[in-house]
Amino acid sequence: MEREDILGEIRRIAMENDGRAPGKKAFQRQTGIPESRWSGRYWARWSDAVAEAGLDPNEMQGQVHSEEALVRALATVAREFGHFPTSPELRLRARQPDMPSHNTFARLGTKAERVEMVRQLAEADPEFGDLVALLPPPSASDSPREAGSPGQGIDAGFVYLARSGRFHKVGQTQHVGRRSYELQLQLPERLQLVHTIRTDDPRGVERYWHDRFAHLRANGEWFKLSQSDVAAFKAWPDLV
Repeated sequence: MEREDILGEIRRIAMENDGRAPGKKAFQRQTGIPESRWSGRYWARWSDAVAEAGLDPNEMQGQVHSEEALVRALATVAREFGHFPTSPELRLRARQPDMPSHNTFARLGTKAERVEMVRQLAEADPEFGDLVALLPPPSASDSPREAGSPGQGIDAGFVYLARSGRFHKVGQTQHVGRRSYELQLQLPERLQLVHTIRTDDPRGVERYWHDRFAHLRANGEWFKLSQSDVAAFKAWPDLV
């Protein structure tokens, strides 16, 4: 049982329960996954697992936050502080009941990707137009992976597997968080990012998976995949 499998089960139960995250005992009862499979291995507390799944462990909030809602929340906090918020500032602001947990924002990707999402919102929505001047320029918000990380000097991209309802989408992008946000705005159901593959040939890898899943194609880049199909995608090695 991998970390993402447990997170996927948390999200599934929440979606079946009006957006409310399951408690620790309820999760074990509904899935058969014991506490020993995650406690001290992936998370110290159940609330940490719930937050990483994109849910708020606070029962007063307890809702699944869409990508758009998270970006708007970030924009609101940026306006309050007069700059793009730091992690400590998000933790401080998360104490208020109208804000998601600070860990929830990790769903949007790296800091650079989160800044870019807020920038896109500010440029598209007059309500947040004043934020453009508050955000750091793109060159100042590069992802840490672009400096001193494995694969440095390689123009890498990502092939991603996302899920909405009963179907999975295989696509490629240079910015996973940004693409997830753009797709969320287009879909009636909540989009869940299942897995990403970092590669120096995103188009080629995407084409491979489209061909492999061709007999499972529903429409365009959407496929009806089994658990073994998803496991095969996850087993593809990352660029190192």
